Amino acid sequence: MKNNIGAFAPHAVRDADLLSVLTEGVVVSDPEGNVLYMNDSALAMHGMTSIEQAQRRGADYLPDFELHTLRGEEVPYDEWPISRIIRHERFSNLRFRVTERATGTARFLSYSGTPVYAEGVYAYALLTIHNVTEEELALERLRTSERRLRTALSAMPHTVVIYGPDLRVQYMNEAALANLGMEAEQAIGTSQAEWDAPGIEPFMAMLRQALDTCSTVRAVVPFLGREYEVAYVPILDERGEVDQILGVGRDLTEENRTIRELKSFAYAVSHDLKGPVRAVTGFSEVLIEDFGSVLPPEAGELLGRITRAGLRMSALLDDLLKLSRVSVEQFNPEEIDLVALAKTAFTECSGHERIRFTSPVRILVRGDRGLLGIAIGNLIQNAVKFSAGVDSPQIELGLGIEAGRHIYYVRDNGIGFDAASAKDMFKPFCRLHDDKEITGTGIGLAIVDRVIERHGGRVWAHSRPGNGACFYFSLPSATRAVAEPAA
Repeated sequence: MKNNIGAFAPHAVRDADLLSVLTEGVVVSDPEGNVLYMNDSALAMHGMTSIEQAQRRGADYLPDFELHTLRGEEVPYDEWPISRIIRHERFSNLRFRVTERATGTARFLSYSGTPVYAEGVYAYALLTIHNVTEEELALERLRTSERRLRTALSAMPHTVVIYGPDLRVQYMNEAALANLGMEAEQAIGTSQAEWDAPGIEPFMAMLRQALDTCSTVRAVVPFLGREYEVAYVPILDERGEVDQILGVGRDLTEENRTIRELKSFAYAVSHDLKGPVRAVTGFSEVLIEDFGSVLPPEAGELLGRITRAGLRMSALLDDLLKLSRVSVEQFNPEEIDLVALAKTAFTECSGHERIRFTSPVRILVRGDRGLLGIAIGNLIQNAVKFSAGVDSPQIELGLGIEAGRHIYYVRDNGIGFDAASAKDMFKPFCRLHDDKEITGTGIGLAIVDRVIERHGGRVWAHSRPGNGACFYFSLPSATRAVAEPAA
């Protein structure tokens, strides 16, 4: 074989032993396309083990191999690298998916070729080959990931715009295009200053600030008659410099309208509804106090019922007001000690003196202090009511681990309830017991559920009649608890 190489390539490939150790594939053919030489790397790239398998006409490879472009289109033999080099073409980094028909093994190979002339005569063809399979597979994974990301971004209801370090648009999703009345072709490559959008100046200032400070910038900004919560998030390269800036806008218009309506409802509850209820209750109490001695017993009993019903209605309106408020109150996260909240709620409960309360020294979580105080307060109040009538009542606040996450609980040894018949216990007006057993409005657990939901968690309960109850809830925040007290 060395003699053949010497005849066709006296200067380039005479030392086949040297070529055989190269990781780069090397193929030599004569001007008619007959393969004269393949080094070991080229043989391996084509699933062959000996030079005898390789020494054949280029067209004789057709039964054994298929070539496809990176887009998946089959490549005819006339466009194969060996065919192109026979036509005296020079080329570099032609990439194909090369498949062995017999085994189905596929590799991504990069071919570069050049015809070599000796004294003006086409002497032989030289092909060099790189195995780029891992690179192409990684690129394909990246392309797939990018397609999925773009599909997800395109479907998002929020506006999403990606800017380059020159603050020009590299990507804009459907929601952003619709808001601006633009097509993607119009938007790509433009800057905010070029948009026909009155009121864009605050966005331009925020985007520039994100670039200059390399930090996230957030604000609520009015734009085109609507109100947006906007964030610009710099994406840094390995040198810590801004490579891209992700801009996300959330339309708050409908949400704010709903909040205003809920606040109007809360105002109506506080003033328009509670006033008449207080009047009915107050006049009933006056009648009983001033004229109770002269009223028939039946009349006194009826007035008592009116008073009690008015008090229940007033309590129900108070709880409805709380439920509406926990849905719209601003969320201010901070580190909170659940134990401190629970102890405060416990000592404010009537009859707590005869109940034993246990807990860790501290349970530290991140959340809204006011909202979590309302939720813990409702759970503790329920536990006090449910356990007040049993011997040696006990209430425990604790935490555990479920599926690798912290869960928290309030447990009592009270009268319990039938969990199977209380599947809607966290919906408004659902009562676990009637008024003859336990008084209440049926709103407290709905408030707990709404608060925990706003923290990104969930609440559930386990109980059996006569065996106490345990209410669990989760919070998606880091927790650290100190050891149980001696108590």
